[in-house]
Amino acid sequence: MSKRTASLRDHVAAPSVAAPHVSIPACAAIVATPKLTPVIVAAPGTDIDTITKAAVLDRPGIYVGLWCSGEAPFAYVGQSGTSIARRLADAKFRCPPADILIGITDADARLSNAETRALERLMFLQVSDAGYTVHGAVPAGAVVPPEPYALLRSYFGEVCLSLKLSKVLSFRDLPDARLLGGPVCDPGVILHEVPPGPRFMLDTPLGAAEMVESGMSFVVLPGSPARCDGVPAGKAVGVVAQELAHAGVLIPVVDDWYSVTKPLRFSSSSAAARFVTGAVAGSPDQWHGTTPGGPSKPTRVAIGKVPANVSRRVAAPNPSTDVAHLEEGLHV
Repeated sequence: MSKRTASLRDHVAAPSVAAPHVSIPACAAIVATPKLTPVIVAAPGTDIDTITKAAVLDRPGIYVGLWCSGEAPFAYVGQSGTSIARRLADAKFRCPPADILIGITDADARLSNAETRALERLMFLQVSDAGYTVHGAVPAGAVVPPEPYALLRSYFGEVCLSLKLSKVLSFRDLPDARLLGGPVCDPGVILHEVPPGPRFMLDTPLGAAEMVESGMSFVVLPGSPARCDGVPAGKAVGVVAQELAHAGVLIPVVDDWYSVTKPLRFSSSSAAARFVTGAVAGSPDQWHGTTPGGPSKPTRVAIGKVPANVSRRVAAPNPSTDVAHLEEGLHV
């Protein structure tokens, strides 16, 4: 038996276990298909006292409240590592009453705390991209190991497509491929071109990373190495790195090292250093100026002094039409 064949057998499930009703040749095996099975519960906000008693929602997951009868559609996205039902009972969904309440979990109650936080961030970005004004700032999310994260993204795509097809949540401008793929990252992180400004270099085991300081932005350049090992060392930067790796913006090179393919903007040179090295801490002193006559070190950014967020597009759909679609999807 070749090494490749032996490796294949290590990664497939025995036919008698995976699918006993399927007849296959003795030399073959059924490939295991691990997945999270979504459970989505939606109800009119007027039935809040009923939905919050649903046993299927007394488990980890995410939830969405929609207010669609005002001048602009509004949404609240949250998560719970223990019970969605208890979070949906909060007073914020009663005053004024939400038009629609949605609870999203999995059939086997296997979602971890990190996974529910990652899902909350993804749903916030997805609903925002669909034109809703979403309460609060983009959630921080959490770092999830690569293989579970890939399964989580597949689960999330299935959730979004189901919400669209059932007309429970209207993703007007987002094509199905975008729903299945999900959001890539925070708006404004990935740039289309390298901005002008002094350049800096940071040495890594895979060669030098390059960065441009432009105004209050610090942009890591394409071709730079970056380390992403799926461990929540620098949480915020680690979340961005896992999203970019999943989207293919970071290309695997060797072990935990990747190559950057697009200009990536960070709020400080320290954050850019943490992104490149994968370390818990970073410092402007790790960067060295390479522009003739330019600064030898990047600017230190004071706490709280960060670049303004990129304005997010907010559509203005017809509220009455939106509520009609929601009611149709829920068979109200």
